[in-house]
Amino acid sequence: MPLTSVRTKMFRGVVEKEFQRPLIENGGLIGLLQRLGERPIKSTANKSIALLPLVIDEEGSKATLLVKQYCQSKYNFFLYRWMLLRRRERQFRVLDYCAAQGVSVARQLGVFFVSQGGGHHFVSVYEGLLDCQNLAVLARDEPVKFDAFVRAGGLVRVVALVANMHRQGVVHKDLKWSNLLVGAQGAVHFVDTDHLTKVGRFGARRKTLKDFSRFVVGAYEAKLNETAILQLIQVYGEALADDSESIKAAISARVKTLLLRKGIDCQVF
Repeated sequence: MPLTSVRTKMFRGVVEKEFQRPLIENGGLIGLLQRLGERPIKSTANKSIALLPLVIDEEGSKATLLVKQYCQSKYNFFLYRWMLLRRRERQFRVLDYCAAQGVSVARQLGVFFVSQGGGHHFVSVYEGLLDCQNLAVLARDEPVKFDAFVRAGGLVRVVALVANMHRQGVVHKDLKWSNLLVGAQGAVHFVDTDHLTKVGRFGARRKTLKDFSRFVVGAYEAKLNETAILQLIQVYGEALADDSESIKAAISARVKTLLLRKGIDCQVF
């Protein structure tokens, strides 16, 4: 399972410094990929995608990694792989900006391609949360824990994190609840940051509200009541010094469209 010839853009130094030796000691990248089916915390209809924690021992300590793997036919083209890795180098600068501004984004440690079975697998490695669970699964499968999370102000805290990210001019572009990880102690981080982007002033409000629309759809999917959804919109508006009614009006059309696609009845909009 050799790595592709595009080697210069595969890793950042942090991967080599912090995780190179334990990765080698635990079977290297081959062993890592073979473990992609273990303890999944997110799964989709596309079985080539996995997001899970991997615990690697190093001198008695443990580091939790989130590993995401894609396998698509377009990755077999060298130029496409090269462009994707080049784009990810630019994205690392956005991630560095997020870290400096206190945006709650999981640290991405590296990206690389692995050739396997006549195809190419694109793998992203993130710093993860210990005993984490994505918010969508928490709401769907563990209602007791989810209710406790809500009563403790967890969703208000998540909205505040979203507002802070948007206030810094950063949009996630895929702000599904499954891309929000909740740790055992309640810490929340954004993951799946493939399309994370820093936007300029021009069109910033439109782009951030489009991002927030996807989060509101997640609230519907979690079957929150009308009052709770309106409260989340209000919290978001207050964090951005914006009127909640104008935010509701601005995101209404997109939310309705997304809900219609999912066959969900619209209550608030």
